[in-house]
Amino acid sequence: MTNYEEEQALELEALQSIFVHEGELELIDEKQFCLHVLPHPDEEGENHVECTIHVRYPDTYPDVSADVKIKESKGLSQEKLQALKFLIATSMEDNACMPMIYPVAEEIQNYLRNNNVKELTMHEEMLLREKAKNGDADGDENGDDADSDDEGAAPQEEEWRGLDIKELVPESERITPQSFAAWRENFLKETAHLSSGPKLLSAVTGKMYFQKLDQAEIAADEEKEDANFVDDVLEVELDDDPEDLSPRNGS
Repeated sequence: MTNYEEEQALELEALQSIFVHEGELELIDEKQFCLHVLPHPDEEGENHVECTIHVRYPDTYPDVSADVKIKESKGLSQEKLQALKFLIATSMEDNACMPMIYPVAEEIQNYLRNNNVKELTMHEEMLLREKAKNGDADGDENGDDADSDDEGAAPQEEEWRGLDIKELVPESERITPQSFAAWRENFLKETAHLSSGPKLLSAVTGKMYFQKLDQAEIAADEEKEDANFVDDVLEVELDDDPEDLSPRNGS
């Protein structure tokens, strides 16, 4: 047969040896006590939040769960208090039929450490709301500026738009190193007979080559003009009176 009173007394003795700081554990009677929990009970950090729970042992504890309620708290909103109550209930379920107060106190302390934030005054909350509101307004203005910058950049993008939509030469018509080499070989074969003629292919550049061609054409035109001039002179002399062409007797 389970000796519930003995088990309860042993757990209470263990809790008193753990929570040794003044005000941490307040004993009401052999079945009731209050446990004051802080994030940092050893003064290793600042405590902005705290929680005090009231514990009552039923006669058949730990076969049945203890009666645990939050007596008072500091720095915790209603939302956080509801979350803390849920953690307490979950921890009690996980430790059913065994001493559960220390695991519950440990869960409370971990939660307080994770939420150890200074409680804001009404004035500070108002300032935060105003700051958030102004931040949203600044964000909208920056968004408008960004839109205007994008509009200003549109003409610049339009300037290069032709490169995007320009159609490429079909791949079959593109010049490749192989096709150029074949064309060059064919070109040299077709112009090989010119090497025995006038030294017009000795030029090292295309420009000089065509300049020499122009000079050759000019020289040919000049020779043709000289020949035409001689023909014109002969025609004039033949058209003159034959008597003028007969030998004259000396006086």
